[in-house]
This record gives sequence, C-alpha cells and structure tokens, in this order.
Amino acid sequence: MDRYRKSINQIQFAKPEQNWLNDIDSSDDSVNIIDKLVQFSIELNSILENCPDSITVMDADGKTLRANKTFEDTTGIKREEIIGRNIVDMEEDGFFKPSVYSIVKRGGRKISVLQDGMNWRAVATGAPVYRI
Repeated sequence: MDRYRKSINQIQFAKPEQNWLNDIDSSDDSVNIIDKLVQFSIELNSILENCPDSITVMDADGKTLRANKTFEDTTGIKREEIIGRNIVDMEEDGFFKPSVYSIVKRGGRKISVLQDGMNWRAVATGAPVYRI
C-alpha cells in the first residue's frame, strides 16, 4: 500500500481526496479502497467522455487506448475504428497528419500542432504522461 500512497502523493490533483489512504488496516479496508478507486475511475471516465474537447489516449508504443465522444463528433471517426490501432499506421492511412503523438514521443514534452485529418483540421495538443 505504501507504493500507492507514494504514487497518489505525486498527483497534485488528487491531494484533497487522499486522506482515505491512511485508514487501511485490514483486508476489509482494502476492499473499500478498491471500491473507492473504481468509483474514482468511473467519475474520471464520465468527465472525459463529457469533456467538450476531443481526447484520445495512446500508450507508450502508440496504441490507441481511448477516445471520447467529442473526438467522434469532431473528426467523424468512430472510436471503434481507432481503438487498438497504432497511431503510426493511422498516420500512414491519413487519419492524422502530422500525428501529435509522434511529435510528442520524439520531443518528450507537451506540444500543440495544427493537425489535419481526412475531413477536418484542428489544433491538437499532446502531452506525455509518465507512469509513476
């Protein structure tokens, strides 16, 4: 549990919510913690899904993990078409040019670019997220 405390302490946004980590004494407490983490995950997914900004999430290898409804509305691309696909392949297929992911991966920092798609153009901002 100390590993989780350390990780959550590094997430500034979660600081007001982390006091419950100090109350773990038994396996029953662990079940309650898991329940809280599931609830936080559901809340975060709801926030991202209802965000007015288009959001996609890729793993370190460029595999698309998530896309929200606004992404579909903005690009006309159904998330089912991209989830599980590699961004490099999608860039070659014309889904994104240039891929902000590829630029962020090379530079290792947050960046915004004008990104073209099949029938759209938008400012795309990418930011690396490193596992703690």
